[in-house]
Amino acid sequence: MTILPIDEAQLISLVLESITYGVFLVTFGMCVRELFMGRTSIGKRQTYNWPLIVVAALMFILETMNIVCSIKFNHDAFIRYKGPGGASVIFHKISYTVNVMKTGCLQMMALIGDGMLIYRCFVVFFYDWRVVAFPILLWFANAACGITIIYISATLRTDTLITANQLSSFIMSFLVITLVTNLLTTGLIVWRIWTVSREANRAGAARATGIRLEDITRIFVESAFLYTSFVLATFVTEVTGSNAVYCAADIMIHTVGISFNLIIVRIKRGIALGNERGPDSMQVSVPLEFRSRQLQFTAADTEMGPVDLDTRGDMSCVTPGGTTDVATPVDNKVKWAV
Repeated sequence: MTILPIDEAQLISLVLESITYGVFLVTFGMCVRELFMGRTSIGKRQTYNWPLIVVAALMFILETMNIVCSIKFNHDAFIRYKGPGGASVIFHKISYTVNVMKTGCLQMMALIGDGMLIYRCFVVFFYDWRVVAFPILLWFANAACGITIIYISATLRTDTLITANQLSSFIMSFLVITLVTNLLTTGLIVWRIWTVSREANRAGAARATGIRLEDITRIFVESAFLYTSFVLATFVTEVTGSNAVYCAADIMIHTVGISFNLIIVRIKRGIALGNERGPDSMQVSVPLEFRSRQLQFTAADTEMGPVDLDTRGDMSCVTPGGTTDVATPVDNKVKWAV
């Protein structure tokens, strides 16, 4: 007899998922406000970043579909089904339509979240395909696992759970690849930001209003930790064969959207919790749309020579007085795009 029966696990999962969906809705509203009404560091109305807007909308649709399917699944099991065996009979039908839809939403959300991390890493390294080649391969491997999981769930037609042998190996592979992709891409992004920040500190960057690179590093690490912790929890519960995997998985799908939203909101608002900026702190104003913004530094505008700036879009990294926010002493060009 399992410690946590499937009917209890599904009911607890619905409660926890409803809470995390509520958190997602709050962060989604804040994210939409920043994407449509945010301003640059000099107070100018920013241009719309349609790729991020589309991704945010997709996440909202998928997460809403998932919670609706969860409510429908529990309603059918606890209310509509009147036969012998109780609600657990419905929950054991792995090919039940709403259950397959929930599985598809989870796989797609994880793939979108991983894809956005890879894209951010790609932009931060100034569109260098060599850096993201391995993460992209991992993403395609994960997509293959996700498609297989959905196909098996839809065609198995037996009374079993997602911990069944036919699915378990693919689910564990999917979670491991997701975990590795997140750790790898986040590590690369943090390393890149730390490298640029170190070069700026060596030169003594110009002081301006904006957000520090150290703050951006913290935001990425904290958001990655939030998502990765639930990926790990889902993996552990899957390996142990516990029905708690339903609770962990349903929370995990919403942490994808929450992490995505928080990165946009916190960076656009220039917020890093626990950090107090003094008047002499070095700050770097960074446009956060993660698309076509670009700054190229050939040398600091000190003894080493002038700064070569090439920007696309608005001049977000120029202060109202006309001076640039950043000056870094690097021999080779430092390519930064966020």
